[in-house]
Amino acid sequence: MKITRVIRAARTLRKHGVSAHIRGNSYRLARECFRIGFPVSAACAVATLETNFQNEFGHDPAAPDMHGAPVTRASYRRMLALAGRGPRQGCGQFQLTSAGLQDRADQLGGCWRNSANVRVGVEFLAQLRQEFGEREGFRHFNGSGPAAEHYADEAMALEQRWHQLLVKG
Repeated sequence: MKITRVIRAARTLRKHGVSAHIRGNSYRLARECFRIGFPVSAACAVATLETNFQNEFGHDPAAPDMHGAPVTRASYRRMLALAGRGPRQGCGQFQLTSAGLQDRADQLGGCWRNSANVRVGVEFLAQLRQEFGEREGFRHFNGSGPAAEHYADEAMALEQRWHQLLVKG
């Protein structure tokens, strides 16, 4: 991984508002993508759709009073206590929802930490796109049904937009 490529991509992301919310976010996202050879534009498409690059809880039914709230260590633990063994609340920039993904992020330092959340989210998205292809990988990231089809279409368009921004610098 060439650090100059990561820094150039991070600067472009900052230029377009990615780091406005979380310090170091643009660098972290670009670094994780370059680390595994994954398109930064694809990760940006998902981060845009999921939370607009915010470290927040999603709108899943597991903990409705937490919708849109910032993810902190304390709030994450509270969500886990509320969810118990049932479905979990989408968490962090990549809205990690499954227990397996959240547990993996916890092993990397905590699902509430943007660094762990981004790493697991990018790796999972890369795995899905490798297994199912570009559009279907986006669809599988979101789930199934008509909403996931719409999500995949939006993600494909956003990936193109982000790609153009990254190429221009």
